[in-house]
Amino acid sequence: MVTSPDTLAHGPGNAGVPAVSAPQIEEALTANRFSLAFQPIVTTSQDALVGCEVLLRWEDPDLGAIPPHAVIPVAERTGLIFELGDWVLGQACDQLRSWKGQAEWDHVTLWVNISALQLADVGFPGRVATILREAGVDGTGLCLEVTESTLVDVRSQTSLAVMAELRAMGIRIVLDDFGTGYSSLSYLRHLPIDGLKLDRSFTAEITTDGSIRPIVRAVTDMAHALGVSLVAEGVETDAQLAAVADCGTDVAQGYLFARPMPAHELARWRAGWLRRPERSAVPADDATPQLNIGRLPDAPAPELARLLETESEALFAEAARRIYTSSIPERFATPDFERARERWVRALLRDSRSGDYDATARVTDTLFRQASAAGATPLEQHLFVTSLRLVVTRALRRGTDTRREVMAAWNLFTALEHRLLSSLRSTDRWIPGDLRREEDAA
Repeated sequence: MVTSPDTLAHGPGNAGVPAVSAPQIEEALTANRFSLAFQPIVTTSQDALVGCEVLLRWEDPDLGAIPPHAVIPVAERTGLIFELGDWVLGQACDQLRSWKGQAEWDHVTLWVNISALQLADVGFPGRVATILREAGVDGTGLCLEVTESTLVDVRSQTSLAVMAELRAMGIRIVLDDFGTGYSSLSYLRHLPIDGLKLDRSFTAEITTDGSIRPIVRAVTDMAHALGVSLVAEGVETDAQLAAVADCGTDVAQGYLFARPMPAHELARWRAGWLRRPERSAVPADDATPQLNIGRLPDAPAPELARLLETESEALFAEAARRIYTSSIPERFATPDFERARERWVRALLRDSRSGDYDATARVTDTLFRQASAAGATPLEQHLFVTSLRLVVTRALRRGTDTRREVMAAWNLFTALEHRLLSSLRSTDRWIPGDLRREEDAA
């Protein structure tokens, strides 16, 4: 559920770690002995704090400090992972509520690890919605991390529907420890995710092993081609930061910036970090894409306009082929839907030239109302806009070498996706019958 990368990377394995039992975990929950630590996540240009990873801590009066990797396997085997996971999410949302209304914390998200068991639980989105409601915050402040190895356990329409419901709340999903698991790249492009976290083992050797840098650059290019961001974990030196930034990595996390700390220390750390004279030792590359999750871009995108003007039909067809067994189902071949789609393309074409995307946002609402009227389920609509984002950003990369415009398009489609999915939360029929089967998509 909430493994601690700093413990796993710097601790002495399992040597000296006390064994814990399910009753001890239950007692610790009841006695409020668990706490959270927060490790900052920043842009590689070091000009913005974008989030904090939430890490579980347990200080037992008899056993001392209990690392997460001694707790999580027991919690998963005994089913306590659901109670423990809900507690962590509740505490994280309480922290988000405490930042509410403070401009400097408005766009800081909390990144919480979840397990395969939670992702496979059809009741999980409902519990998350309740936690958000009780805390008085919305889902845009949360980012859920799923390890790459978890992919082995989530290849089901149920888990895809769970992920889609979570993203419908505005929650982002990021694939953690990327590069160490067994995920199929073909399958990866079908996952409804917003980002990848490159495993720390790559960062650790990027300045000493000449073969690592080309790999990191390739993974970065792949992430951007998929329309997702990339986080470099385990950055501990200025040389490592410079190397991952040179590879085009968007965001970084590690001891170079800060060790995990209690919430009350974050404000003091941030004030000191912003005043550091060496903070800008890695110059910001004007071509580095900026993350703008859930918000419409505010600048023209001439390459996107050119692409839509010449290839919009082909882009729609390719996006459809990624999620259906053949092409767009005949139930969408209605005059109303076709007119709505044409209006949407025209609005997007016009707005990408002007830089004002309000008209696109309004027409998007109309388009997906027509899709719903034609029988499209929330999962179909979610997967379609995700696939369209992928094919558009990939096509842009073929036509231009500026990552800024690629990320602008990614931000645009992500904002539209959040907008349309927010209107689908009350719908419970998520899975249609003609989606591509798992074996077809893999």
